[in-house]
Amino acid sequence: MNHRLLLRIGIEHGYEYRGGEGAGQDRSTVLQLTPRPETLTALAGHRLVLRSRPDGVEVVAPVDANDLDRCFIALAPDLTLRFDLQGPAAELAAYSDLSGLRALTAPCFTNDGSTKAQLTLSEGQQALARGALATVEISGLADGWLAAPPNFVVALAAREVRWIYYYVGEADENLAIIDRDPDRAKAPLTFAVEVADANGDRVAASLAERFPDRARMRLVSEQALPCRRQPRRYLALEGNRVITSELPNPGLDKQSTVDIDGQAHESLYHVVIT
Repeated sequence: MNHRLLLRIGIEHGYEYRGGEGAGQDRSTVLQLTPRPETLTALAGHRLVLRSRPDGVEVVAPVDANDLDRCFIALAPDLTLRFDLQGPAAELAAYSDLSGLRALTAPCFTNDGSTKAQLTLSEGQQALARGALATVEISGLADGWLAAPPNFVVALAAREVRWIYYYVGEADENLAIIDRDPDRAKAPLTFAVEVADANGDRVAASLAERFPDRARMRLVSEQALPCRRQPRRYLALEGNRVITSELPNPGLDKQSTVDIDGQAHESLYHVVIT
């Protein structure tokens, strides 16, 4: 019996972005889609085959031998496929913007019966499964999908935070972070240089206790930066001399909330001691 692709669901995450354009630039291999029990029953009843992919799932249908554009078993008008979006919650929270999901009681990514690629996040009609981040719901399945199988996308955004580099060492009036990445030449990352005031900054307070007699500065990114798996390179810490030719990116485990211009900002930080 011949089989044809009916639909595909992929998961994309801004954290996986590697630059450039094109399909697959930000596919997530950490998140997964688990079919609900009633979906497994519906798939079996229509002899549809569910296949796992590194970034999601696809559904393959047996087709009529006399008409390859028609499913072997007619698709029920009310056929709806539901999946649980699952992944390591603690890890995801470190680099994901989950505010949209947390604002809903039963977050659900749905196609609303259409073939539009990006699924819409809305309040679901069914309770969220235990341990799931959201439900993914596909409806409106039709024979016409065989000719042009929709590629649905569950898209999650990366968490955006300020980057802070703390410098402990000799006083240096020319201290600065220089962005020498050629790919960012037209829009380099910029950092404000300021005294590491202990007020509203627990990291600065800790450094003040440890190094009371040394100069302590903090260099804060002018903009919040999306978390990325791929490192941002070619950031140099310089002053009257080159202190560090290439700064490491702040680790996801180095998180703090700091007061910047009277407002609380989430941040990732790294400490440089000379």
